[in-house]
Amino acid sequence: MLTGMRAFPVGLAMTLSVRSRVRTRRFDLNDGLFGEPPRHDDDGQWARDRLKWGFEFADGRRATNVGARVPWSGGSDLPSHPVLSGGGGGGGPQAADRDYWLWPLPPPGPLRVVCQWPAYGIDQTSHELDGEMLAAAASRAVPIWPGT
Repeated sequence: MLTGMRAFPVGLAMTLSVRSRVRTRRFDLNDGLFGEPPRHDDDGQWARDRLKWGFEFADGRRATNVGARVPWSGGSDLPSHPVLSGGGGGGGPQAADRDYWLWPLPPPGPLRVVCQWPAYGIDQTSHELDGEMLAAAASRAVPIWPGT
């Protein structure tokens, strides 16, 4: 579940939180969120023990945690497509949290969040967020250090 989201003029910062009713092996939840590099099964499919999730913008563009990582540090060489990148976090056998950054700020319109985690019996599911609300929140962002 998304337990926090902050809108900025250039993108969205969020926290993804995973909870399990039953106690898993020590690193099951963490590996599903933090395991690097992204793993695929022998047939090239995304490993079923890994959480697969992402966003579909109102204009059809997508950003997911599947596929090659985009080596981008926020400089002037902008990626050609939206990017969902993972940050810090942690957890244990029944809870794990990880921070993510979504670039760019999605355009107005519905923003669809999609996830799938076969290892935990979660078939592909989606939920729509209000892109207008996110754009409005981003427009109210105030720089900490103006002019930098």
